[in-house]
Order: sequence, then C-alpha cells, then structure tokens
Amino acid sequence: MAFLDSFKEIAGNVGSTVKKGVKTGSDNIQKMTEKNRLKREIGQLEAEINTIYSDIGRKVFNDNPNAPEYSDSFMEIREKSAKAESLRQQLASLDDKSTCPSCGQPIAKDARFCDKCGAKIESAPQPESADPQDPAPQPETQQPASGKVCCNCGAPMAEGDIFCEKCGAKNN
Repeated sequence: MAFLDSFKEIAGNVGSTVKKGVKTGSDNIQKMTEKNRLKREIGQLEAEINTIYSDIGRKVFNDNPNAPEYSDSFMEIREKSAKAESLRQQLASLDDKSTCPSCGQPIAKDARFCDKCGAKIESAPQPESADPQDPAPQPETQQPASGKVCCNCGAPMAEGDIFCEKCGAKNN
C-alpha cells in the first residue's frame, strides 16, 4: 500500500506542477498580448504626433517663407521640392504623360483639362491642316475598359477620373 500512496503523492505533485506551468504560460501569453497592444497604441499616437509636427512645419514654411532662422532648412526644402518635381516630370514622360500645373498629378499629354482637379491645361497650339477646307482628322475615340464616359461630351474616361480631360466637366 505504501507504494500506491507514494505513487499517488508523486502523481499529485506532477499534476500540481503541470497546473502551475500552464497558469504561468497563460499569464505570460496574456502579458505578451497586453504589451503588444500597448506598443501598437504608442506607435499610433507617435505617428499622429509626427503628422501634427509635419503640419506645424508646413504652416511655418508657408507663413514665413523668408524667416532668417529657418533659411537653410527652407532652401533645402525648395531644392528638394524642385528635384522631386523634375523627377515627377521625367516619370510622367516615361508614361507618355505630363504634369498638371495646378495639382501636380500626372495627366495625358493631350489632355485639355486635368482629370483630377479639373484645371484647364494650356497647351501648344494645335497644328493646322494643309487644306483649310479639310479640317484636321479627329482621333478615333476608343471606349475605355471601364466603360466610363463623360456625361458632358461622351469622351472615354478612366475609372477613378473625376473630371473629363477633354472638356473639363465634373463627372460623378
């Protein structure tokens, strides 16, 4: 009988140890989960703070363009902005596009209006046909894959365009 009593005691001790281990593991998982939640929340708040700092800096830059205490930083911003604009234009030309002078978004080279902001695009004069009686041939209008067309002039529009690049009408 002593053997059975001894075996029961050992089994009880093992069960107690396993129970403590499971509880400790569960507590550690809960603690790790809470730590991760807190880290995510801190990261979100820091991102929001950085956005506010950025907005403040942009306001200072726009409201005080000649502030002597920021002249070096402002000059660096202007140089980097000019370089970024140059790169945007290079990128647009590779896509056979140009850049809207109003909003800076890429637009079709032959667009008369920006499809993002609706601004009228001043372009070079169109070549005249050799025979005044024979007007220049109009390019064939293709139906876009999206099937969207301008509600004003019927020109094809890409999905996501807000304004027609041919007539400038706002489309919903």
